Amino acid sequence: EIDKEWQKIQLSKNFIKFGNLKHVSSTVESKIEIHNIGLEPLIIRKIECSDGPFEVELVGERVIYRDQMAPLIIRINPSKCDFGAVTSRIMVISNEPQPPVKSFRVSAIIEK
Repeated sequence: EIDKEWQKIQLSKNFIKFGNLKHVSSTVESKIEIHNIGLEPLIIRKIECSDGPFEVELVGERVIYRDQMAPLIIRINPSKCDFGAVTSRIMVISNEPQPPVKSFRVSAIIEK
């Protein structure tokens, strides 16, 4: 059961699938939302992306208040990738006590 006194993070998606992208394509982006469903302010301490060609940008402040959200933009530039499948895990590290890390996967397939 959720202790409503804590910060509580919720991601709008657990997976982002860019699908098939042409190697000559320009940068493509997608978005997820980070929601604070607890009562206390949620502080996004760090966002990490495992190996891969994806870039991540938190839009707005690192403090998300109760019932608020912040968009997280994920980008890939297919022209800078090798052909084939590319995947990464993106981790959002916050001040939520249990657990402080939420993650989601990102994938794309780069074609000729």
